[in-house]
Amino acid sequence: MTRENPCSLDESDTIALSRAFEALGNGFKEQAVRDLFALGCYVHVIGSPEGRDAGSKACLAAMDALQLVSPGLHRKILDNLSGNEEWLARLFSPHYEIMRLFFARSGR
Repeated sequence: MTRENPCSLDESDTIALSRAFEALGNGFKEQAVRDLFALGCYVHVIGSPEGRDAGSKACLAAMDALQLVSPGLHRKILDNLSGNEEWLARLFSPHYEIMRLFFARSGR
């Protein structure tokens, strides 16, 4: 596990994510899934226990929409959500305005 890849995603994991996004097609649906996941990460990082649950549910819904073929990848992402919310949100490439929420939170 490194800061560049705190969740220890390997090349096959990133390929699987890329293929899942490609299967959604370019456009609104793909971006909505990216944004939903990132917003889930944000709610998780700022939340009370209820907020963390809600954030996890949003991330789970986004991954379900992706229809990942690897249940192991699904689990790896959720198991590593705590403490890696910003890194994972960035991995999903949401709109910049969503990532700015993380920046504002940390005073950047």
